[in-house]
Parts: sequence; C-alpha cells; structure tokens
Amino acid sequence: MNELLAKTSIPTPIGLIRMNSARPTVYCQICYENVDERDVFTGRCGHQFCNDCITSHITYLVTEARTDVYCPFHMQGECNFTIMDHELVNMITPEVYDKYQRFKKMNTDPNHRDCPSCGEMNLGDPEHPKMTCSECGEGFCFFHANAHGPDESCWLYTQKMRFTNFNEFQSSLK
Repeated sequence: MNELLAKTSIPTPIGLIRMNSARPTVYCQICYENVDERDVFTGRCGHQFCNDCITSHITYLVTEARTDVYCPFHMQGECNFTIMDHELVNMITPEVYDKYQRFKKMNTDPNHRDCPSCGEMNLGDPEHPKMTCSECGEGFCFFHANAHGPDESCWLYTQKMRFTNFNEFQSSLK
C-alpha cells in the first residue's frame, strides 16, 4: 500500500500531493504547465494552449488593435493558422469581443470613427472633417475627435497646438 501511495503522490514541504491519473492533462505551450484537458484550446493547427493563456494572448492582440488573430506560434514564424471569429467569441469577454468587432470594422473601412461622447461608430469623410454622431447628435472632428470645438477648424487647432507646444518647449529651456 505504501509503495502504491509513493508512486501516485508527490512529496512537497506541505505534505503529499496526490496525482489523479483519472484526469488527462495537456501541456500548455505558453505557460509550460500541465492543465486539465477540459481547460485547453486546440487550434486547427494542432497547437494546444490552456484557456487562460490563449485568452490573454487574444486580449493582448485586440488591445493592440490587431484583428489578424493567429496562433501564438505565428510570432515565431512557425504557424500561419488564424483563430476564427466563431472560436474567438467563446474565448474572450464580451467587451473584448465588441472591441475586436469595432477594430475589424475600422480596418474594413478606415473612415469609421467612434463618437467621443457615446462610443457609437460613425462613418466619416476626411474631406469634410466635421461629424455629427448618428446616435447622440454630438459634433466631433474626423481627425481630432473632441480635442477642439465643432466651430473651430482643424487648421486653427493644429496651429494653436504648435504654438502651445513651442511655448512649453521654450519654457522648459529656461
């Protein structure tokens, strides 16, 4: 009995940790931990990652405005498989998925802009930078969002910023 216990347990400073051979584990190729196979994402490429690591990887890519969500091994040039939208929706929070969809829409048409007041996505025109939100009616600038008032031109705003930055620069030299 003690021999069987020794083979199925790991001694630690706290005591014995029993090894449960009934649950298969998978080796996560990001954190290098063995995790329960029920908590693993297997890409179409065959690479396997624990759900926590793949979720962190995707969330990082989305916060960097990336919409080309590849297998983590793509960064090393080893894999070209993408993670599909229907897979993403179940792997990240609804907020991150909404952000991903917004970035994807913006990448499709670079004239989309988020309203700085309510966050609604609006289609703009760089030739006519004054925009009015279709949701809340707020006015904002295609290029500068709400950095300047709706009646101030982009040119005037840019000149004021150059002047302000120049004055701050000169003050810092004193």
